[in-house]
Amino acid sequence: TLLALKSGTAFTLDGGAATTYAIGASTTTGTIAIGGTAQSTGAITVGNSSATNTLNLGIGNGANTTNVSTGTAGNTLNIATGINTGTQIVNISSGASAADQTVNILSGNGSAGSQTLNMATGSRGLTANLAIGVGGNTVNIATNINTSAQTVNISTGASAANSDVSILTGIGTVGTATLKMANNTRVATIDLGNIAQAAARTTTIAGGNSAQSDTVNILAGA
Repeated sequence: TLLALKSGTAFTLDGGAATTYAIGASTTTGTIAIGGTAQSTGAITVGNSSATNTLNLGIGNGANTTNVSTGTAGNTLNIATGINTGTQIVNISSGASAADQTVNILSGNGSAGSQTLNMATGSRGLTANLAIGVGGNTVNIATNINTSAQTVNISTGASAANSDVSILTGIGTVGTATLKMANNTRVATIDLGNIAQAAARTTTIAGGNSAQSDTVNILAGA
């Protein structure tokens, strides 16, 4: 059965303030299409309310596939980009997972152009947390076998205020900890504090007051 409703300039479907609308509620194998296949002007707006409301997409318990801006012409996808005047929370895959879970961001193999991933790049002071859970995490940064020159920068800006970089500085209570740096047979130069300082500098190696023996090896290879 075909039902066609057409209008030349405007089409309005409306109800009362408390009306419930159901579109395609009985559909199991059919297709629901909204919007023209060649629409170039105008906007498709869903959930344009100034009051508090909820927009649900693909919330069924079946294995859903939700596609957003998967075209190839160069898309702009905005999520929570307004200047918020109240507390704002953006959750991505934040449920208490009970099975394997993978989140991919900019993980395709690019064939042209350049790819840039920006995270927490605003000028206002903020806190960026990565893998701070207590379950025993593995954090990999630039660990692949690179086939071209690779640069990893940590706090390399021309500092104009105090800067602290802490690595493995927590006070351990159980287990052992190992700090490995430049343990690579191809490392040719190791620089530490190798610059004319602008103020008095203190370099301390194994200087803690310890009740245990400290062993410091320098040029101790066979």
